[in-house]
Amino acid sequence: MNERAPIVGLVIANHRTAADSAALAREFLEQQDVAARVVISDNSPTEADREDLATAFANEPRVQVVRDRGNRGYGAALNLGMSALLAEEPRAAHVFLSNADVELGSATLIAELLAVVREAGDSVAVFAPQVLTPDGRPQNPYRTAPLSARDVRAERLRHVAPLASHAYFVIQDLRYRFVRPQADVAATSALDAAPTRVFALHGSFLGVHVPTLEAAGLIPLHDEAVFLFAEELVVARRLEAAGLGALLVPHLNVLHREDAAQVQLWPKATIRRRVNERWKSRRHVFRTYY
Repeated sequence: MNERAPIVGLVIANHRTAADSAALAREFLEQQDVAARVVISDNSPTEADREDLATAFANEPRVQVVRDRGNRGYGAALNLGMSALLAEEPRAAHVFLSNADVELGSATLIAELLAVVREAGDSVAVFAPQVLTPDGRPQNPYRTAPLSARDVRAERLRHVAPLASHAYFVIQDLRYRFVRPQADVAATSALDAAPTRVFALHGSFLGVHVPTLEAAGLIPLHDEAVFLFAEELVVARRLEAAGLGALLVPHLNVLHREDAAQVQLWPKATIRRRVNERWKSRRHVFRTYY
């Protein structure tokens, strides 16, 4: 390893996904031309995952496993992990925030991403490669442009009450399963497109430049009142207010296998998940940030 290689961190949100988290951590540690560190932030309902992960990395000083006080959501897990990561000296200037069910695919991915980001300028606080699902569907950009006033009014109406929110997402689920609309995936989704500024990036795999976020007062990055599925809109709005931007690097990509933790929890947590993630979180977002 080059002693002058940049220190780069990875925070993995783990919820009953120890095997996935361990695989992603090992893949990140094998990245070339960077000095890698990993924090796995565990909010699983039992100690089993934490114990398995602690055993798996007992002889790996570059990996730290931290335990949250219960499942407080995706953003809370990432904030906890980033806090632990940034407590280490010397600090990482760039940190990646990730789901457990992500595969990097290339040993040079992180170094290539950082090279692009450095060329893009100081106003890029958040960045990401293209995120692909197993069937090749691109998940970036999450949104190319800010929400219009009409969009915001529609979102507020959809999430005015739990029943309205649930009905809306049932329809969306059906559309996703049988139609798979790509209304907001523009030309920037092409795998050969140039790096492009966008409003919001998908939250499953996100890179951040720590000094830029700190200077803008944006650490911790995530609003912990948002359980899941709306964190992208919060991050985008906070960046916009600070005069900062998000950069999509579509010629580089990762694989996101999607919803590994949620599949394991079906059907026990379905009602709680719908209320926390799809009503309370969205209602909070559109009352607080829009």
